[in-house]
Amino acid sequence: MLLCVAAALPLAFLDTLPLIDLGGHLGRYAIQIDGGASPVLRQWYSFHWGLLPNLGVDLLVQVLAPIMGLEPAVKLIVVSIPVLQVAGWLLIARAAHGHIPPTALLVLPLAYSAVFHFGFINFNLCAALASLALALWIELGNRNQTALRTAIFVPLSCVLWVCHLAGWAIFCVLAAGVELARLYDKTGNIRDTILRSILPLGALLLPQIIGMIMAPVHSGRGVTVDFFNFSNKLIWIVIVLRDHWQNWDAASAIFLLLAVGGAWHLPHFRLHKGLALGAIFLLVCFVAVPTTLIGSAFADMRLVPTLLAVTLLAARPGADCGRRLLLAVTIAGVAFAGARFAGNGIALARIDRQFTRTLSVLPAVPRDTLLVTVAISRCDISLPWDADRRLHLAGYALARRGAFANDQWVLPGAQLLTVHNPAAGRFVTEPSQDAYEISCRGMESVMQKVTLIPQTTRYMWVYGGTRRFVFPGWHVIRAAGDSVVYQRD
Repeated sequence: MLLCVAAALPLAFLDTLPLIDLGGHLGRYAIQIDGGASPVLRQWYSFHWGLLPNLGVDLLVQVLAPIMGLEPAVKLIVVSIPVLQVAGWLLIARAAHGHIPPTALLVLPLAYSAVFHFGFINFNLCAALASLALALWIELGNRNQTALRTAIFVPLSCVLWVCHLAGWAIFCVLAAGVELARLYDKTGNIRDTILRSILPLGALLLPQIIGMIMAPVHSGRGVTVDFFNFSNKLIWIVIVLRDHWQNWDAASAIFLLLAVGGAWHLPHFRLHKGLALGAIFLLVCFVAVPTTLIGSAFADMRLVPTLLAVTLLAARPGADCGRRLLLAVTIAGVAFAGARFAGNGIALARIDRQFTRTLSVLPAVPRDTLLVTVAISRCDISLPWDADRRLHLAGYALARRGAFANDQWVLPGAQLLTVHNPAAGRFVTEPSQDAYEISCRGMESVMQKVTLIPQTTRYMWVYGGTRRFVFPGWHVIRAAGDSVVYQRD
């Protein structure tokens, strides 16, 4: 319980939650909660409920926001994600080994992985729930309550699928590894193992079958590109804990890899066969999955935190492990988790102050107005380690002021939101909010981009960059640091 509380602390006392994509999600939730009541939002956006495997936080917001308000509801949900993730991993370790070995403490910092900082909150929520589900799967298998387990996991797998497709798939892969290893220990025969696994594992596929049948024909699918990009895959492993300090974050990732190597190869450690096989299956998936899968970016990167976590959770000190080594692993686990959580808290508090200052200009934006937001990024071929996380703040303008947000995603088959605002010209959907101080990689500079904003747009919000810009035909009405609201002359 103390470890779960510790996992909440880096986020619990912040005014905003500085995750990259979260602002964009917040804007979509505002449209969803409005339900078409606002004629202004209705002329720009349409939201129609349907069955999609990407609705975890959306559904929770629908329940909680009318009770406690939109932003408090989103904060409660997001703060709960690392708590649930830590609880899930510890429960997996206990179910697999009969107790929580000290090696399990080493995985806890992965609750604040780079994937979490990107703000893939539906995926992260589902990954956390999948960990809790896997612990239950292992426990019921240990008790040979397989009929009860199948009855429970038919609806539970549907819940995971609706929450997020990739999180459900991770659970299915790991559950398959656990079940195949368990059955093989009983039968000692590969053929019998496969035959006896068909029913329990096939039941987990039910939501995907239902989804394929019920998916509307017009929903479409996003693109799938960039297979077997091994240089990127190596980078995803190194940056798995990327937050703020490059040397500390990279050293932490290397420490985890060394811990995995030691736990799997030193004679004093034992492996849970099911988790070990599941980790191998997940590694194969990581190699095979492309960078962009049906429109979802960083698809392979999302597997890395769970892959590393399960690889370590599979290991425990054996009975022949000396007291000194056991004590050393325990101290290392507690110190590593504590140091990482403290570092995450410090870094997030700093970025929270930046977010709060940037958002402080929003009261100058008239309510229900057509606003174009421009987020100035660095022209850097490589993604900076401590990259600016303010790419999707336009969603806050939508949620707080009812203003148009030009940072919303429109992904075929992955979103329930559509955008129809011809008055915004090319500034309609993501990534129209992204700009550079100078021309970069074939894209216009911010000065060039602003000239393309339609005359019907009276207000513009610009933030980021190293200097304040003077745009012909626009004047400043409020500024705070590098965050400026302009009105057309």
